[in-house]
Amino acid sequence: MAFEASGIRFCQLHGNMSTFERTCQLNPFTKDPVVEAFVVLIEAGGVGLNMTCADEVYLMDAHWNPQVVQQAVDHLHHIGQTRPVRAFHVVTGQSIEQHLYNVSQITTFSAHSSCHGSPDPHKTLDSGSETESCTCKESDYIISP
Repeated sequence: MAFEASGIRFCQLHGNMSTFERTCQLNPFTKDPVVEAFVVLIEAGGVGLNMTCADEVYLMDAHWNPQVVQQAVDHLHHIGQTRPVRAFHVVTGQSIEQHLYNVSQITTFSAHSSCHGSPDPHKTLDSGSETESCTCKESDYIISP
């Protein structure tokens, strides 16, 4: 892993871990300032994580369900978070992941605006964070693939 090659201490969480193993990985990240990163598979991190010790999340995989991604970011927003939280979507340009990311942004915007209305088409559910607007072609793809 690139963290090891760079000398960065990290912990990791994946779906095959028991509750005890999860705790053993999470505790050093929350309590030891030398541990700089926590690698979590998005599906494995969906339940029982309070990550207020972190203030940045790097989303390396596009996910078809924008609510799963939002839940991953929300783990940093739990009660006790004192710093602004920043989320970064790392997406390779002109790839299927970029298309999946664009579709998820359109889906999020559509769901939010149909329930609540949205005065600004660049705002999404993520407490006012900016996102790219979609093209008509991308919207047509969602409506009739």
